[in-house]
Amino acid sequence: MRSRSGHALGFLIVALMLQVPAQAPVALLVEYWLLVLLAVRTRRRASETSRPVSSGLLALLSVLGTLAAIELVLSVRPPLAPKGLVLQQSGVGLKPVPGVTNSLGFRDVERSPTKPKGVYRIVALGDSFTFGAVPRDQGYTAQLERLLIDRSRRSVEVVNLGIPGIGPAGYWWMLRQVALDYDPDLILVGFFVGNDFLESVGRAEDDDPVADRYVARPVRWWWRVSMREWVLARYLRNLWQLSRMRWSSSTLIGASEQPMEATAFLQIEYERAQILRRDSAEARTRFRSAARILQAMDRFCRQRKLPLVVAVFPDEFQVNSSLRQSVLADHVERETSYDLTVAQRAVRYALQDTKAQRIDLLPAFLREGQARELYLARNTHFNAAGNRLAADQVAAALQPFLR
Repeated sequence: MRSRSGHALGFLIVALMLQVPAQAPVALLVEYWLLVLLAVRTRRRASETSRPVSSGLLALLSVLGTLAAIELVLSVRPPLAPKGLVLQQSGVGLKPVPGVTNSLGFRDVERSPTKPKGVYRIVALGDSFTFGAVPRDQGYTAQLERLLIDRSRRSVEVVNLGIPGIGPAGYWWMLRQVALDYDPDLILVGFFVGNDFLESVGRAEDDDPVADRYVARPVRWWWRVSMREWVLARYLRNLWQLSRMRWSSSTLIGASEQPMEATAFLQIEYERAQILRRDSAEARTRFRSAARILQAMDRFCRQRKLPLVVAVFPDEFQVNSSLRQSVLADHVERETSYDLTVAQRAVRYALQDTKAQRIDLLPAFLREGQARELYLARNTHFNAAGNRLAADQVAAALQPFLR
């Protein structure tokens, strides 16, 4: 009887994981508790065996078998539907913050999927630079919308679909799964050289990177020697991070607006600057990965006769000479070890045979950065002036599309 009930419990778990909508919070709780119950039950059955000598081995094999079965199921059916995460259909993920985000959790006003008649609609994709680390009306997308309306005398909407923490593969996924729902006339991608190359390496074109960033995705079986790379381990680890976001709606927004501790900030800038190191094989690998994704986005947009524009945001390490000196002095390195424009050239090379238009903001930031601060203090993001400068440069480049 116990054997039958144990098998029935196992079948119930598999059925739930394969059939129940993964974005349902109740389903997630049921799945976890059933998994725990099954593991406890198999161990208890082993401990009750008539052979005390082999009970420990049977218990170990039972637990390992259960874990292997769970890993197999999660590999076949990756957990959590990412569109539910992004679109807030179940309250899982980046929860809306009243007065700060719209009802879908994006840092924008409410936007109807149905485009109003006569409106030229731009959909902006990106990470926290697009999401915004300043009040919404000071973000670059909001300022861009106002500038385009003033300069073109047309009705223009810039829909902000930025999500903190994702990279080029996330932009690619958002383009296919979400952006087209808004019937855009143009796709605008904010590419931040500080970490977007780091977020793109090793990605396949059909990955679900939004889910990967906040939940988990399978990896090749030979990489799972380390428990850290098991889908189950990554699932539980990332679920913990996700639960912290769920219970603190403004976590990401609050963190993005606050200055970091000085040592931590300098360390982050140093780690990001490694993409600029001369003769770096790792940097070349990351450049190629990002190029593959950007080129895939270009092909996708060309097939739909949809203009694609990539605005390349510089890192403060490239712009602020005093910050650069502090970072290098902290690690006893020389500036000659770095090529401050290599990341921008990598994006240029990636797009040179495409129809996508590139907007390089580095020259303007180098020029204006000599007279005023363009980044938040010890934060890595643009301040209001930096967002204004970005919006001004992008608006000038987009003007021909509105004629």
